[in-house]
Amino acid sequence: MRHKIKIDQILLFRIIEGKSNPADIKLFNKWLEQSDNNAVEYESLKLLWKKTGFYKAPEIPNPDLMWDNIIEKINNPHNSIKEGFDFSSLIKIAAVILVAVSVIIFYHHIRETSLPGNYNEPNSVDFSTEEIVNNNLVTHNGEKITCVLPDSSVVHLNSESKLNYPEYFSGNMRIVELTGEAYFSVKHDKNRPFIVKTGNSQVTVTGTEFNIRNRNSDTKIVVSKGSVKVLSLSSRKQENLKKGDMVQLDSSGNITPPVQVNLKYYLAWRENKLAFMHTPLKEVMAEIERTYNVKAEFLRDSAKNRTLTGIFETDSLEKVLSVLSLTLDLNISQKGMKIIIQ
Repeated sequence: MRHKIKIDQILLFRIIEGKSNPADIKLFNKWLEQSDNNAVEYESLKLLWKKTGFYKAPEIPNPDLMWDNIIEKINNPHNSIKEGFDFSSLIKIAAVILVAVSVIIFYHHIRETSLPGNYNEPNSVDFSTEEIVNNNLVTHNGEKITCVLPDSSVVHLNSESKLNYPEYFSGNMRIVELTGEAYFSVKHDKNRPFIVKTGNSQVTVTGTEFNIRNRNSDTKIVVSKGSVKVLSLSSRKQENLKKGDMVQLDSSGNITPPVQVNLKYYLAWRENKLAFMHTPLKEVMAEIERTYNVKAEFLRDSAKNRTLTGIFETDSLEKVLSVLSLTLDLNISQKGMKIIIQ
């Protein structure tokens, strides 16, 4: 059974402030990969920190509330000292006060060591004049990242991809930009459409799940839940997609009519699989390069046009290459980080 990683909020705030060390980052990334809920917790914490400049650590009791409760109990008429009063009650109150004071001291110590110096808590935060900062999330070959957007929508970013999104969504639209491939799970908000701009297309939804693949000026959009609207920014032609539909746009913005497809081929990467359907070997190897962070070299150009159909587990590059060699009757070998196709 895989060991479940637990981290405290102090470490999360070190990550947010950029004060973490390599060990912190390694532990944080493992924790983030465990569950989408962890990503939601982190993004919520980061947004709170950036917008208010302070945090409330739930595991630390609220000292002000504790103190108010103690004063209320002491001043309560039922607790006033009367004839025959049991002094053990007074001892209990003193003990509670001592504990509360200790918590307050500890609480302020944590704040002093965790928050920036010379910090003053604001009574309120004014967002009206604040400039919106854009975030750029980038993955390289061999990397995948799960990101929680300010509206709690979740984006799974595939290798060699880039997502641009604002620090928070303002106005009546939620707009992001994508290069590469990503799977979107959009939080429903009928009053604020969610828009993804990628290549020559614009995808508009209010709450659904879909995959966008934008590679080499070619864009494919597949819907797994709900419905979406896809607009060609060049021709201004729009197509409406429902679950299982796919449309494709070329570099000129020409858009195909929706067709029903087998979702497992288009969403295989979400399950750490490689899926191909009549795919030229040149494109197959490009996907292998992205997935495993390797380089492929063809010694014969004629091999680039051989096509492949199938779904492969990605746990072993050696197994994938072995199946490719047998299926396509080619000599494919690996030397370090390079793959040779003869």
